[in-house]
Amino acid sequence: MNACRWFTPGLEHGVRPPPLQHPQGQELFDLQNDLLHNKRLAKRGTFDHLTARASRQQKFFLLIPPLLQYSLSDLMSRVELADFSGKAVKGRSAVDPDARDEDTMEVPSMDSSYMLEGVDYGRDRMGTSPRKCAAEISKEGRRAFTMRQGIVLAILFPDVLRQHYLEMAGSLVDGCAPGIYTVNFLAVLSAVHTGSTHFFVGSPSCERIEC
Repeated sequence: MNACRWFTPGLEHGVRPPPLQHPQGQELFDLQNDLLHNKRLAKRGTFDHLTARASRQQKFFLLIPPLLQYSLSDLMSRVELADFSGKAVKGRSAVDPDARDEDTMEVPSMDSSYMLEGVDYGRDRMGTSPRKCAAEISKEGRRAFTMRQGIVLAILFPDVLRQHYLEMAGSLVDGCAPGIYTVNFLAVLSAVHTGSTHFFVGSPSCERIEC
């Protein structure tokens, strides 16, 4: 099986939606904190050490819970997209057996909770290969998302997948980057070759990590 296959993008009706709208500061923190608790990914109090810093944030940020105990399938099952009727459809994981689960970016241990600050979910990097995105993001002094960080983004803000599909350039291994795309209202985790470019795929990044 080829570990670097990709599937034809197809957003609803071929129309590019407007940029996502989201709250800021404490409201954004409370929203994510509640969602992660409801998804059984974080206990109450997990992010208390980040409350004060989050409340001062002017830009979009993302809370990352401890993920050590969860498999990729466990995480992808928590990505829920709404179909045309508004009914939530749970995700599924399609991970090629040859695709290695590794990160090329240094990240906190998977048993810790932390916050990604100054998040850009990749809209402006659509149509750029993950290898080039990784180089550009690094040159800008930013950090490319790793596989699990991208999955958490899709769990908390699944509407980003209506904007574009995701490729996590912080987990480039053996010429492949993990990606999340949708088919029949299901979110699927697969891989994209680092030299490939797709108009409907973007690489998320952040300015810094706060533990």
